[in-house]
Amino acid sequence: MLNTMPNSNSYANYKQAAVNTASPEKLLIMLFNGGIKFIHLAGQAIEAKDYTTADKMLLRIQDILT
Repeated sequence: MLNTMPNSNSYANYKQAAVNTASPEKLLIMLFNGGIKFIHLAGQAIEAKDYTTADKMLLRIQDILT
């Protein structure tokens, strides 16, 4: 029987291949998109007073910027 359920390992492999084959410009866009996502998540966590999650998201943003 054919497995049609997404496999998290397959998705991780796909993401890794996308990063490995991306141009420098595309990698920069991917980083900025990730930073924007983490900014939104950090804001939501702060509004929810979930400071542990907010801290994790803000650290990820710092990692992207450095």
